[in-house]
Amino acid sequence: MNETKMRVLFVRFSAYGDICMCLPAIVHFRRVYSEAETHFLVAHKYADLLTNHKRYEIDYLHIYNRIGGFKGWLEMLNTANKLRPLKFDAIFNWQSNPRSKILLSAVGSKTILSFNRFMRIHQIEKIYLTLKQFGLKQPDKFEPIPLAGDSEIKWASGVLSHVPRGRIKIVIGIGGLWQTKLWQVSNFIETMRILSNSTDAHFVLIGDSRDLDRSDAISSAFQDRIINLTGRTTILQSAAIISLSDLTISNDTSTMHLSWVQGTPTIGIFGSTDPKRTGPLGEKAFVFASTLLPCHPCFQGYCKISEIENLKCLNSIKPEEVAERAVQLIFKNSG
Repeated sequence: MNETKMRVLFVRFSAYGDICMCLPAIVHFRRVYSEAETHFLVAHKYADLLTNHKRYEIDYLHIYNRIGGFKGWLEMLNTANKLRPLKFDAIFNWQSNPRSKILLSAVGSKTILSFNRFMRIHQIEKIYLTLKQFGLKQPDKFEPIPLAGDSEIKWASGVLSHVPRGRIKIVIGIGGLWQTKLWQVSNFIETMRILSNSTDAHFVLIGDSRDLDRSDAISSAFQDRIINLTGRTTILQSAAIISLSDLTISNDTSTMHLSWVQGTPTIGIFGSTDPKRTGPLGEKAFVFASTLLPCHPCFQGYCKISEIENLKCLNSIKPEEVAERAVQLIFKNSG
């Protein structure tokens, strides 16, 4: 295949964390195939993450309005009709679900590469299985990818300017779509209390509007040592705050992925999901998960065994252990 004429399409509709995991591989691809023309197809709901797509070596961004029912089939056909004339040399289907396979078969290419999404290996390893045909191996060392643009960094710097000089800035990611992803508020509060006593920490809460009750409970416990941004940031503003902070402690949600992908020291807390597939990577990352439980990972939004407040997978993760690891990561990477 002639590198100078190669035109490729990378496909990942959703969600924020999964899209983040695509970006290091795309940057690596462009380092090898520097003259290739790169395109990315993403769902409208998550396109805001890729506002700075040129920074990630993506030449053209295409938006797919993913909807259900009969209108959804029409939208798929419309999207395929727009993309087909581009005559892609290769399509990398990193969504790898039935909808994406139907859509991309209609777009057409001699080479459409995908993977078995149920394999219990990391998402990035799956991505590199598709890149193997192009001679790309997964790098031994993870290289951070900056996500936020200049305007978001300027905004975040203004927000964090209210933190007293010299304090350690710790982002707390309290969100999660499933109850089985949510570490209890009391556990976050106790972890933060330990860190307040052992370090000169200042906390920043990040989540969306669904997390307001949880964030209010945490915020009231710390008052002058906390900035509560829950429901008040765009995805790139959150990325900027994280990039300027010293550590992130987060449930398995977009906050965690925004952190480790940018190289910020990260602690991921996993309940029903599997860190082997989507955990934070790199020397600055650590995961807490109850992998020895026979039911883990169940990938369920509710627990069939116990009430939500008695979830064994999450309640076996102790604040003291998380705080101890946090201190190690902070001082290991301080300087």
